[in-house]
Amino acid sequence: MPPPNESMSLSYVERSAPSKRNDKVQAFNRGKEAAFADALEFCRQGLGILGEEILLSVRSEMQSTAEQIRLEVAEAVESNQLSVSSNLELLHTRVQSLANSENTKQAHSHESRGFDQNEASRKLVMRREEQIMQIHEQLSRMLEHFSKVQKKSDMDLCMQHLAGKIDVQKMLDVQTMNLMQKIREIQLNSPDLSMTLQ
Repeated sequence: MPPPNESMSLSYVERSAPSKRNDKVQAFNRGKEAAFADALEFCRQGLGILGEEILLSVRSEMQSTAEQIRLEVAEAVESNQLSVSSNLELLHTRVQSLANSENTKQAHSHESRGFDQNEASRKLVMRREEQIMQIHEQLSRMLEHFSKVQKKSDMDLCMQHLAGKIDVQKMLDVQTMNLMQKIREIQLNSPDLSMTLQ
């Protein structure tokens, strides 16, 4: 028969063994949960960075496209202005030439008749000049209006494009759910530490 102290010591060891195993199992489970939370947070951060990069890329592309359109419109307006100016000069030259020719041919005609013809030619030139100036003003207003609209709506165009093409939040949620499912599958397929310890 073992001494009393030895019997008490063995009884204490037998009682404390299951408690130690439970502590280890709980510690292992806490470690798995912490690892799962860390992995999930890491994935959230990674997907968030990816979403920001996509937004920046699309925004840059939209701004580049808007700037290209603005330059093309400016070039078209400038080309039209040059063409209109050239036509105006040509028209003015022809009218003046016609007026001079008529004056030469009718140099001996009645003075009032010659004055009326010159006045009619002058009014015709003035009307043409007014029409050309109106065209110039319309083109200038179009270019100014386009520049203002382009500056105010760059961000709206970008966000509308994103809303139509990419739903970043939805993509992040789907990727996060897929990752959580895979991690849970790994947990379910991993060996139970409590069985191993027993």
